[in-house]
Amino acid sequence: MADTPLSRPPATQTSDGRLNSWKEISAYLGKDVRTAIRYAKDRGMPVHRVPGGKRGAVYAYAHELDAWLSNGAAKRQAVEPESARRAPWRWLIAAAGVAALAVTVLAARHWIIPENPVSVTLAASKLTAYGEDRRPLWSHQFPQPVREFSGDELARRVRLVDLDGDGRPEILAATRLTESLWRDQLWCFSSSGKLLWQYSPEMTLRSASRQYTGPWHFKDVVVGGSGEEKFTWVAVGHHTWWPSFIVRLEAAGRAVIQFEHSGSLFVLEHHQTPEGGYLLAGGLNNEYDSAILAVLKDDQAPAASPQPPGSRFRSEQPPAGGPYRYFLLPPTELHALVSPAPYNQTKVIHSASDGVQVWTDEENRGPLTLTAVYEFSAGLDPKGFTLGSGYRKVHLRLEREGKLHHTIEQCPERRGPKELRRWTPIEGWSDILVPAATRER
Repeated sequence: MADTPLSRPPATQTSDGRLNSWKEISAYLGKDVRTAIRYAKDRGMPVHRVPGGKRGAVYAYAHELDAWLSNGAAKRQAVEPESARRAPWRWLIAAAGVAALAVTVLAARHWIIPENPVSVTLAASKLTAYGEDRRPLWSHQFPQPVREFSGDELARRVRLVDLDGDGRPEILAATRLTESLWRDQLWCFSSSGKLLWQYSPEMTLRSASRQYTGPWHFKDVVVGGSGEEKFTWVAVGHHTWWPSFIVRLEAAGRAVIQFEHSGSLFVLEHHQTPEGGYLLAGGLNNEYDSAILAVLKDDQAPAASPQPPGSRFRSEQPPAGGPYRYFLLPPTELHALVSPAPYNQTKVIHSASDGVQVWTDEENRGPLTLTAVYEFSAGLDPKGFTLGSGYRKVHLRLEREGKLHHTIEQCPERRGPKELRRWTPIEGWSDILVPAATRER
């Protein structure tokens, strides 16, 4: 099938008309990235490689693309020579040669630019990538048996994402060995199945009371970033005790410990704003017996949770910096009556363009049946507090059991406001009152 005529919507370019990536080039042409790459390989479209740049780094000039488009259109519309019209047999020979060349080009193109995977499965210790028609493209057999995950946990642990901005997805797979307690590994494969890098958490943390060497396990994995190159963040926790940390991995696999935390971290989310990107981490702080929300800038220096000097929950040699913001989300009044743990826990974070929702688990018994929901603005300022849909039911049961001495209508927590604690590097700790909604969620 012939290509449709090119049309060029507005595209980002520098003052000299330079387009600095496949995405900008394809936007200028009005095509997708794969088509732009094909034009460069098969039709001689003028694209330049960045000397010494990362894999797939290219640029082009708008005026050169305009000239190529004009010349290319003229060549495609060339009139058949008179000699060819007088000699049909020569035309047939030429057509056969062109057909053979086209088959060769298509085969070479398939070898040079293989099909992008669109889905991935992990079963029987084998990772398999599939094309658009569910055809297996390639598979990788892990050297040791790994656990199988399903549902939401599989979606968080195995994903396709373009890490380096070249228009082709990489595959991230966070595996866990079956014969080893909590031994997790993160694998990164190219779209064609080549192993690019592998990360295993090897960390020693020391506090005033003891030393923690692992085993370490992954709690959550998230990918994000403000530019074409994406970061991968992994929340890593100790298999028994309170220490945890967040490691940031660049597209090429270089790992940096970005955050040390005195308590478990369960969930990560990336929040993008016009001012920049932020990593949001939820869990609990053992020092304060409270659910938490930690806010880190994408590119900030290594930091640690704000613990008082001399605390047994403080790392012996923590990073000098602190998070961009840090919130304590205190337990509700029902928590102490229904939970076996002294703390609530942040289990869900939803990021949207207009704000962030943070859900705490007030029961700690498995499914999220008793929750509190905190609303934050897009700029990550607390603005509201809502009780989950199960709050009324649990409240009424505790009233009948004589464990509560006021009705749900008289409940002071339901009326609000709710007091949170916030820490920033400049202000330290401060108390913030947020209003409560009139109805449960």
